[in-house]
Amino acid sequence: AEDLIRPYTPKLRKCIEDAFETWRTFYAGQHHILTPRTFANIMSDHIQHNARTLFDDDDSVRWKDCGRILALTLQNTADVRFKKLDDKDRASNVRTRQQNKFQLHIEFAVFDLPRLNVGYRVNDLYTGLDAVLVTLQLGRQVMYRIDLREGNQMVMEFTPQQRMAPVTPKQYWRIAKALEKKDDKKVQE
Repeated sequence: AEDLIRPYTPKLRKCIEDAFETWRTFYAGQHHILTPRTFANIMSDHIQHNARTLFDDDDSVRWKDCGRILALTLQNTADVRFKKLDDKDRASNVRTRQQNKFQLHIEFAVFDLPRLNVGYRVNDLYTGLDAVLVTLQLGRQVMYRIDLREGNQMVMEFTPQQRMAPVTPKQYWRIAKALEKKDDKKVQE
């Protein structure tokens, strides 16, 4: 994935950093009344606008749109979407069937390639970006991360023990429930 992402790193990073700079400056006087949900929506809209502008003339990139999931396809190799990340670098979204299928890499609609998240994590005061990453997420587990900030490299290798065979739709709900139970147990500990 690092070889696939490397040529796009400056543009992917710029999509997020420019959106955050717009949040920081244009919406500066309104931060105290806007909710985290509003922040995420503002970031999403600006990131998508930036991406459409920056990748408009790149023939190796296509757009895929399915319901509430908008993704870039890089070199017909991987689908990449932009997401806010939680403190464990997982995509922060409402867990719908469509979102779960995306995260479990189950083929549906227009999504038939491996899937990556280009995400950001902000500090508690929403005054700075703590991370700009590419992640491979399988269910609720992040398998590896690539730090997109300038000068940074691969953060964690993808290990063979973490590999999981592609799942069929029949297996999907059983796996999703098992991963959810595993996360719930960790929270209780």
